[in-house]
Amino acid sequence: MRERLGLWIVLAVALGARLAVIGAAADTTFGDAADFERHANRILADLEYPETLFADPGGPSALRPPGFPLLLAGVFRVFGPDLDAARVVFALLGTVSVLLLYLLVARVWGDRRLALGAAAIAAVLPSLVFLDNGLLSENLFIPLALGVALLVAVHRDRGSWVAAAGAGALLGLTVLTRTNGLLLALPVVLGLWGARGAARRWAAPAIALGCLALVMAPWAVRNAIVLDRFLPLGTQGGFTIAGQWNGNAAGPGDERAEWLAPPLVGAFADLIGQPGLDEGEVDAELRSRAITFAVEHPPVAPTALFLNVQRTFGVHIAHSELDTIAYTEMGIPEDRWAWVRISTYALALLAIAGALVLLRARARGLPRGPLWLWAFPVLLFAGYVVWLGTPRYRVPVDPFLALLAAIAVRTAIGARFSRG
Repeated sequence: MRERLGLWIVLAVALGARLAVIGAAADTTFGDAADFERHANRILADLEYPETLFADPGGPSALRPPGFPLLLAGVFRVFGPDLDAARVVFALLGTVSVLLLYLLVARVWGDRRLALGAAAIAAVLPSLVFLDNGLLSENLFIPLALGVALLVAVHRDRGSWVAAAGAGALLGLTVLTRTNGLLLALPVVLGLWGARGAARRWAAPAIALGCLALVMAPWAVRNAIVLDRFLPLGTQGGFTIAGQWNGNAAGPGDERAEWLAPPLVGAFADLIGQPGLDEGEVDAELRSRAITFAVEHPPVAPTALFLNVQRTFGVHIAHSELDTIAYTEMGIPEDRWAWVRISTYALALLAIAGALVLLRARARGLPRGPLWLWAFPVLLFAGYVVWLGTPRYRVPVDPFLALLAAIAVRTAIGARFSRG
């Protein structure tokens, strides 16, 4: 009963904290947030996507995956174009994420106190609390990814085919929210493969992948029709990597290896906004040029990785304009930026301590947790850090860092009591 009461208190704190910061939301009418709002309004008005902003003027676009624009359009449909109403919905989603983290840890580790500790950290972590102020796809992506992991864990415990199918379908929605979600297919397959019985070893992953394909099929068909090519993930790939692997980012100075939108890179002037080139063609050419540039300039990728790892945690020596843009996009007021940075440093240090505890887990008699689960944050981190270095893209990893931090705190408290 105490643990159940504790969970209700944590969820109440999580929701209260997220609702409390809505009134202090920063201006989000620019960047990705503004573009998501543009997509939602066009879907609401005409049931179709807006025109491209970087290919043949007036041509079709597949740059934004449909999951979050559809959610935002649905919110606008119910409540009108009220950004604060949308933020309330995102606050509810953020609270659901805290609950999902609790359920996931409790099922995998069988330790409700550890689960409560992880949920408590996630409930008040500033990066997660303030995220709900921004009109950003991470608000939907995080609960979807945690839901996928929970369904995999349920299948491993119960051998439930419904859970396996649900994991695949939910993974499809995750990919349709942020394309790097496709990387999670690997841990999903690994997790489902571990079910009992020879038949189940291949059947559960097959069911999940089939459901993944079914959920993604409408978007792939739509893109094939309007862009005349197979683009199941849309046109983000080339646009993303070209912003990092180009001559501007390879130059010296404080902005070295800093992502820059391709329309702002002079080397791509012959592609951006040119009549006769649709988004699919521009995306393919941007990808080709970016890869060629990285191959011809070997230091570019490792330098970007080294600096982006620092930037994603807001480390000052790798400071760039992108972290201030990210904080503003997330709706974080400027007088809270330092607070968010400091809490991120504390989270990172505790997470490192928790990881060290897990490395010695056998000596301490603690379960390390399954490999497939830890592959979630590793792949989410690896899926962006080579070409994007902002705190915003790190936030989907923060629930797992909260788990590691909870492991460190729980171990420290246990050691203190054992000495006493």
